[in-house]
Amino acid sequence: MAEWKKVVVSGSSADLLNISASGNILPKTDNAVDLGASGLEFKNLFIDGTAEIDALVADTADINAGTVDGITSLTAAGDLDIGAHGFRAQTLTADGQTSGRVAIYGANGVLSEDSDLSFSGDTLTATKIGAFTAAGAIDFGNQAMTNVDINSGAIDGAVIGGASAAAGTFTSLNASLNTALSGDVALGNALTDDINVAGHITGSAKANVSMSLASTGSFGQLHATKLFGDGANITGIAFQIDGLSNDLDASTLVDADLFVAADVGSSNEEKKITFGNVKSAIVDSITGDVDVAANGTATIQAGAVHGTMLNADVVDDSSIGLSSNQLIIKTGGVTNAMLDNSTISGVSLGNNLNSLSAAANGGISLSSYNGSAAVSNLQLDIDGMTDINAGLASGDLFIVDDGASGTNRKTTVDRIATLFAGNGIAASSAVLAVEADGSSLSVSSDGVKVAAQGITEAELHTSVAGGGLVGGNNTPLAVGAGTGVTVNANDIAIGQAVAVTDNVRFADLTVDGDLTVKGSTTQVNVANLNVEDPFILVGSGSGTGDTGIVFASGSATGGALFGFDQATNRFVYKQSAHSPMSTTDHGTAEAFASIVVKDNDEAVYRKSGNIRVDEANDEIYIYVE
Repeated sequence: MAEWKKVVVSGSSADLLNISASGNILPKTDNAVDLGASGLEFKNLFIDGTAEIDALVADTADINAGTVDGITSLTAAGDLDIGAHGFRAQTLTADGQTSGRVAIYGANGVLSEDSDLSFSGDTLTATKIGAFTAAGAIDFGNQAMTNVDINSGAIDGAVIGGASAAAGTFTSLNASLNTALSGDVALGNALTDDINVAGHITGSAKANVSMSLASTGSFGQLHATKLFGDGANITGIAFQIDGLSNDLDASTLVDADLFVAADVGSSNEEKKITFGNVKSAIVDSITGDVDVAANGTATIQAGAVHGTMLNADVVDDSSIGLSSNQLIIKTGGVTNAMLDNSTISGVSLGNNLNSLSAAANGGISLSSYNGSAAVSNLQLDIDGMTDINAGLASGDLFIVDDGASGTNRKTTVDRIATLFAGNGIAASSAVLAVEADGSSLSVSSDGVKVAAQGITEAELHTSVAGGGLVGGNNTPLAVGAGTGVTVNANDIAIGQAVAVTDNVRFADLTVDGDLTVKGSTTQVNVANLNVEDPFILVGSGSGTGDTGIVFASGSATGGALFGFDQATNRFVYKQSAHSPMSTTDHGTAEAFASIVVKDNDEAVYRKSGNIRVDEANDEIYIYVE
């Protein structure tokens, strides 16, 4: 398996994959060597025999068979689980529990005590008892019961309110004997409940007896100062509205207020109705040309008013009249005086509007409009005019502002061309032309060009002579000859041929810039080679492939190789002959150079033979693939 293999040296510990022994493995000294350590424990221990251990401390113990005998004491640091088996003891003691309290099962079946549940003698005491169903009679032993809510069943032979009276609410109340009720007694709901009275209801002059609107039945005698409610089924009693003490102000009448109405033709009973329902019934009964909304708003229907509905007095006979039941405006009937405002912008209706006219200079101006101040933002919209659809010609006109904020005037294209014509440029019939003397420069339809006689030394300045040139200022330009350079009538010579195919030789050559040498071989035959730069780039023009240095061993074409192999990404060594100029492939490497890394386990360095130094732990590893 490819991995870093630890090298065991003096003072270090060995990391061994497997240890095999055919004999005993013994410590050097009795009771002085540990097998494993805290944090570095062995995983499993397999012993096919007897394990003699003076003391056993185990995180977990799993004894699957056999017998454990003679235990005098068992102390557990955690929970003991005996599984689905019985546990028997003559006496079971739970430490830390209170005498008299009842043990109950908690989470996961754990037994514990609770101060709210205890047992003493024959008495069980519980702080609270939840819902339960009694299978027999319960004797409370004349004990008081408070905050009791009895929702069903029967209470027999019991006195309610014997010690102190309290309020009571009943769905039905049946009393077989005389029942004495003191204070204000309200029987039922005044709107929904029926109260059936088989006997007499009597009251003093000041007593009030209230019954619901739905009460039915007959009474032997009814004595009351006032009677409120529905008296439809009470015979012999008149419902006297006029006897009511208070009048309702019409201004405070709202839709929710109630009226009493006799339901004639149905049950002939007095019934209630809201003011809103009465109003809606009256509005709904209104039909025809006028529509009345629920809120009381009256609207004349579309097309409801006809000429026949109009009376003659709706017209004044001077300007408006009736003709065949139709309203008409008489001829000349509406005058200025009848209009709310008889002018527009201060000018009386009927007067001519002030006209838009041309100014004296031919521009556009507006002096006034219906008596208003002069319009100052009037503009000429050129984009809306018709295009000339032809080129501009001499005599075409433009509008110009004669000076800043001056008078608008006209001008011709000729004047614009004359304005643009400067030195060397002439304007004629709106056409600009370049002027030339004809001796050195000439002008034609093709443009400006050098004349046939050309530019002579008389036109040249000395500044036109750059590096290597002399002349100008009425002197012909010539090449300046330096040391070793000869200027002939037809060429320049440097003492030897310097054509591309010629061999050129110099005593010394200093190149201040870059030197680019093209060819298959560059030979440097010197005693010593000095390279000023700290780095040498090998194979810069080879693209991809192997690189290296070949050390000659008596042969001009080969020798020992030390290089870098692209395929293995390693430095390699090859003793056999190698031609460095013929190929970019080293072939099969004979040996590899080992790389020493410190505290670095990157994949690029995981190569056979590489050495890794773990300085933190003072350990050395060699990688093996």
